[in-house]
Amino acid sequence: MPQLKNKRHEIYCQAVVSGKTTYEAYVDAGYKPNPSNASNFKKKHPNIEERINELLKMAETDAVAKRKECCAILTEVIRDVTKSDTIRRKNIETLSKLLNWEKIQIETSNKPSEMTDEELERFLKDNE
Repeated sequence: MPQLKNKRHEIYCQAVVSGKTTYEAYVDAGYKPNPSNASNFKKKHPNIEERINELLKMAETDAVAKRKECCAILTEVIRDVTKSDTIRRKNIETLSKLLNWEKIQIETSNKPSEMTDEELERFLKDNE
């Protein structure tokens, strides 16, 4: 699906995909602030929902490539024993946020940056 012909509709879709609320997107698109109209906007224009889904899929595809690259770099630093424990732990924390790993909070009593050396080594081994 190409960009929507109605520029306001396209701006709305782009704003929603970028993480704004439907109300914020509605106002960004140039409409008068009205929470009721903003909440019903997608219902009134079915092509908007379709365009948002298309943009989300495109963003997901781009994000996957970028995410893989980030994960590779972070993992390389985490496994580098010449780096300080503080740097390695901060990279683990960043990687866990990037991958939405709740596991790290469940398996250990601490945040990644506060893990003991044993917990850090076990985490690295378990996630090779």
